[in-house]
Amino acid sequence: MEEMIHLLYEKEIEVYFDPARYIRGRGGKHKNKFISLVERANGIGRREGASTAKNLQYYKDEPIITLYTFVTLDRIFQSVSGKDIWSNIFCKAFRDEETQGEVNALLGNSCKLTLETPLPTPKEIKDRIIQWVDSNPHPIKYIRDEFVKSQGKSRVEDETMADATLIFEVDNPNASKARAMVCFECKFMSDISSATKYHYARNQIARDVDLGRLLYPDRFYFILVTPSTFMDGGSRFYSYKMRDYQGENVQTLKRDLLFGDDLPDEEIAKLSRRIGWISWEDLVGIIFKYEETVGDLPFEELRKFYTERCLFKGSSQGST
Repeated sequence: MEEMIHLLYEKEIEVYFDPARYIRGRGGKHKNKFISLVERANGIGRREGASTAKNLQYYKDEPIITLYTFVTLDRIFQSVSGKDIWSNIFCKAFRDEETQGEVNALLGNSCKLTLETPLPTPKEIKDRIIQWVDSNPHPIKYIRDEFVKSQGKSRVEDETMADATLIFEVDNPNASKARAMVCFECKFMSDISSATKYHYARNQIARDVDLGRLLYPDRFYFILVTPSTFMDGGSRFYSYKMRDYQGENVQTLKRDLLFGDDLPDEEIAKLSRRIGWISWEDLVGIIFKYEETVGDLPFEELRKFYTERCLFKGSSQGST
């Protein structure tokens, strides 16, 4: 008989999802969703006639991988011996040494980790989307019709939900407080979206960068988290976009951003340097380097969880 699966970090779930709880009645739903995933994996409450993928969603669910990984990272960071964990991640994710220095310097300020963080859509973004769609009508008629109705209801584009964010309160001599954000977009087997409902040529990474640049001026950093297999391959849309956005030619990123044509090449190049990429395997490896120095964490359960998903590389991930 297989060992029963237990939900990790059950008591902490609502704390980390707190900003998202009050959007469209989400309060309390995150914990219930994760409990349901675990129960179905244990054979409880499976729907008759539902597909294996539906009943066993637990094994491929991106939010639960994100929950386990980022809560573990945050718990390690809160420990005495884990203060360097985010620095280790930033140095792995960002290629540019100047960017590594900038984001590591943020760690001297107070910060908070949240999951499914809402990024509201500023009016400037909505206005620019309307301009683009007016010049590029959607090929699908009923979406064109809905777009006309949406403009009067300010529903041109809803808030974007960032999978995980570190938000820093930064002391600033020119203001009482300034904020900075490191935004993580987390993918397991899925790809980034290539469009929004009305803007059918606006991909998910460009959308995050557009919003981050306006919401956190000159203080926004983006990191994509994916399996290592897709970092060198070409089977995912993001594989191509990330190589373009991190490359020396800034024209692709300029073209894909809503305000790209308004920005000088130097500003686009800075945005490019602040786009990072790290694998789940790297995050898991960093986590398990603290196994012998950080107590009160479910390392054995995490080892099994990551091994089931082929993200744990075994004995090579030793202790510090």
